[in-house]
Amino acid sequence: MAPTKEYQRLPGRSGFLIWGSRLYMARDHLLRISSNGWTENYRRFYFSDVQLIMVNPTNGQGFWIALHFVFCALFALCILGTDNTSLRIMWGAIALFFAVKMLLNFIGGPMCTTQIRTRIGVERLPSLKRMRNLRKVLATLRPLIDAAQGGLAAEDVPQRVAELQAHQAARQSYQASYQYAPAASAFAPSTVPEKRYNSYRGAAHGWNFGVFLLLAAAWALNVLSPGIPAATFVVVTTLAATGLTITALAKQGRSILEGPVRTVTWFGLGHVIISFVCGFVMMVAATVDDPAISNDQHAVMIAASKMHGPVVDGFYFFMAAYAAAVGIAGVITFMGARRNMEAALQAEASVSQP
Repeated sequence: MAPTKEYQRLPGRSGFLIWGSRLYMARDHLLRISSNGWTENYRRFYFSDVQLIMVNPTNGQGFWIALHFVFCALFALCILGTDNTSLRIMWGAIALFFAVKMLLNFIGGPMCTTQIRTRIGVERLPSLKRMRNLRKVLATLRPLIDAAQGGLAAEDVPQRVAELQAHQAARQSYQASYQYAPAASAFAPSTVPEKRYNSYRGAAHGWNFGVFLLLAAAWALNVLSPGIPAATFVVVTTLAATGLTITALAKQGRSILEGPVRTVTWFGLGHVIISFVCGFVMMVAATVDDPAISNDQHAVMIAASKMHGPVVDGFYFFMAAYAAAVGIAGVITFMGARRNMEAALQAEASVSQP
């Protein structure tokens, strides 16, 4: 259901097409609408209940620019790997798509995560992921929140702001933060529940991204030097990547790892799924071409490894580029995240001490 005319749509959006989150403003509250493509979820935040708006700048802009650059460069290289005009047009279109995404992320400006605290809890505002949109929204909301809550005496405001800033620094000392708290907030810093992290520091992720670099080499070798050794190399590295990806996803749930590292890991899972699906399709195609080998798994694998052509080789180049992008982006983001882990864990330990 679309918001009625009493609502004004605020800047910012998360997601893609019909999936994502938007923020609307009414006379006395905010309305967050989240959609998964099939259903919509509505959440209201009344101005009189707002206690704190917490904003943490992230390195998301640099991460997405680097990731889109890697994909753009790799698909541009795929154009050199084939003489087929149709495949060259397809690779060029994909490279252009990532080039446009890279430009849009550069124009969009620095990224952040935004949370709003009310009297009943803390909620994320995914649509406010760009600092530029956030500043516009805060400029609009600040007078409305202050009007709904009244104001403190002028001499009490500096003390309240100092308390909020000290608490926020203790919670996230490893990352710069920007925040706005309404002057009349009844929020007491000592009542904020702290998030507890486990001691996982990303070993599985590091190994996983390294294996994806090997997997990229395996797919490329399968084009340049097709045969049983290259196909076996692909199978072995795919199995290793599968196990490490599942392990990394399981461990990152309550870890201190930053969002970009988690995102790359999910991209890795996508590569693994495509590998298994397409491998199964090729084995079925091999048995259809020669039904006599349907009961001999080894013969089926040999027949599948001999399947080559413009489309098949183009797919191999795509998988090599995909794996290389995951590996390179993963290594870059993981090395950046490791620099912040120790400080974050020390801050968490200091907060947890009585």
